Amino acid sequence: MANDYIKVLDDSKFFIVYAGLIGNLFTIQKTLYERYDKKSETIKNTIETFFEELLMGKKPKFSFDKKTEALQEGLDIRELFVYRLLERLGVGATIQFPTSTVGSKCFMYIAGLQIPNFKTLDEVEREEDDYAHYVHPAIQMLTLFAVLSIGDRHSKNVGVGNDKSPFIIDFCMNNLEVRDLDRDFVLRIRHSNKINNLIDEYSFKECVDIAVDFLKKIGFEKKTDEAVQYFIENDKKAFEENNLHFSQDITDDLKQYIQVVKQNLNKFFAYSN
Repeated sequence: MANDYIKVLDDSKFFIVYAGLIGNLFTIQKTLYERYDKKSETIKNTIETFFEELLMGKKPKFSFDKKTEALQEGLDIRELFVYRLLERLGVGATIQFPTSTVGSKCFMYIAGLQIPNFKTLDEVEREEDDYAHYVHPAIQMLTLFAVLSIGDRHSKNVGVGNDKSPFIIDFCMNNLEVRDLDRDFVLRIRHSNKINNLIDEYSFKECVDIAVDFLKKIGFEKKTDEAVQYFIENDKKAFEENNLHFSQDITDDLKQYIQVVKQNLNKFFAYSN
């Protein structure tokens, strides 16, 4: 849509009459992109077009939540990588990174495949009476928040799939620093008070032991290395092909982030020994 408006202005000789504006064409384009690429309809069209091309003409079913017009901030390579890593660890949705094909290429979206039988912890606490089976998954989710230096531990951002397996579907990035285990392994999920009360019955050491067992079970360190390689060889290449630009060299930024994650991981292992 943004490109359409620019074309109308150009075809109407607008930039000939107002020649002084031609030097600001990029700013005008960017303003229009930011105005129209945030709209829900544009995002929906982008996602549908992307997956129809990916699936060679087949039209999958989509659902869009109420966050489709969220504020578009600068691309954060760490955030994109964490979505990919969660997928590879089996604790996040299978994802794709569609770029805007209806309008400009200034924006990228994150599309996730629906997780079978997924329920957020918010839904669990509203719909069920027995929460004992959700304590370990909740501690496992909180483990990932600490190791990955991510935040927004909200009951609507986490949940369980088949066999009560933990999933994180949304998060925000925290400051890039090595976590202090006693301070940052926060054993609370916002608005999940009933499950939090059961977690309180565990000692901190017991929670760390659950965390370490979980990290070993999912092969966290090996899967992280594999995810980095996949991300650089596939996702980074796709970003470059779509002219998506980051504030600094994304390879160096990603390496720095991985170093912090591995230091966080070692803190858990050291505490557990």
